[in-house]
Amino acid sequence: MSGFSNDVLASPGQLVDRAIELSIAHPGDGVCVAGPHGLAAMVALIERDFERVECAHHATCAGADETCDVLMMVGPMTAQDLATTVRRTVPMLRDGGVLLTQLGRPGDGAAVRNALAALRYSVAGVLIDRGEGRLVAYTLKRPTPLRKAG
Repeated sequence: MSGFSNDVLASPGQLVDRAIELSIAHPGDGVCVAGPHGLAAMVALIERDFERVECAHHATCAGADETCDVLMMVGPMTAQDLATTVRRTVPMLRDGGVLLTQLGRPGDGAAVRNALAALRYSVAGVLIDRGEGRLVAYTLKRPTPLRKAG
């Protein structure tokens, strides 16, 4: 038995509670949320006294980069949607921040790691919660900027 199924049994509130534990997030931290259950996760975070919560749709400019300490991706997504969401939103995460993803199928972890590698992010640490929500917390290091030759 792989521990995966097509049904995610944990509620968004339960996932937020576990995500807070895994990421060691505090109410003063900036938290960005993405995914099908993003709005419910935002409400759950606000109910838990988090004040700096925003929807992570797309990092579009330098001002949008590095705005959060924790980036949560909650709700069932295909591996392709998960990878696309990672590529679109992970630039919003500060250096050393925590990316929390919810895995629904065995190939999801590889999709996340491949998306991070394509953006040249390195993983400094990983925590895996094999409970109902199947959360994985990646502590990320931002890529080192390339220097111009000359």
